[in-house]
Amino acid sequence: MNCMLIKEALGYQCTPVKEGVFFLNSAFTHGYDPESLGAYVVDNGEGKLTITDDGNQLFTAQTHGVNITPRRIKKLDELLSAYQLSIKHTGEVTGTCREDEVGHFLARYFEASIRLTDAISEMFPGAPKSFEDRVGDILIKGMDRNRVTRNFTTVGSSGHQLTFPFAIDVNTDHAKVIQPISTRGQDPRWSTVMQTLGKLVEFKQAHESTTAFVVLEPGANPEGAAQAKAALVKYANILEFSSDNQLLSRLAA
Repeated sequence: MNCMLIKEALGYQCTPVKEGVFFLNSAFTHGYDPESLGAYVVDNGEGKLTITDDGNQLFTAQTHGVNITPRRIKKLDELLSAYQLSIKHTGEVTGTCREDEVGHFLARYFEASIRLTDAISEMFPGAPKSFEDRVGDILIKGMDRNRVTRNFTTVGSSGHQLTFPFAIDVNTDHAKVIQPISTRGQDPRWSTVMQTLGKLVEFKQAHESTTAFVVLEPGANPEGAAQAKAALVKYANILEFSSDNQLLSRLAA
């Protein structure tokens, strides 16, 4: 077994870790976390492979405040059994297959991993907040809430209605509209980038004197963030989020 065979099986990025151990990085994420779902492929010899996440999925869930109990692990193990996988009491998702089954087995492994993230999402003490919700909380808690308008609507140059998640000091000569853009995987969420671009083109043509801000969620690779900024910078001030105080100092003034 080698990385070339694994790449040919699924086309994902494969990195040798040590002799007989490879790490496969998928195009999928945890859903509640931008980190990619991955798998370690361990060559056991004699044509047998072990596929495991080395406990990464449960560890990531715990960093988000999910309480992983033995009862919950048992419930998750029952879900995984349909995919010929199991989850140990120590948290590792694992399964075994023959070398000639690796393509089919890895596809099933990642399908199970996505199902697992959905099940873990239901264990959050509250629904995980989106980046947009986080920006809203910061604005409302950090400044006079009467200055903040949620789901602000206006009319663009074509006559169509435009909606921005937030606006500050509407109906004043220093009004601002704000569009957060979340990160998914290694890049900004491109569907939101393109929707925002179309919206801002119309907005700036109709409201040239009103300042627009785009707030980028951290976590994207530098190339992806740079591409998003290049697409939007003509029409908005781009702010890469780093802290509550930084956001307020730029938007509340």
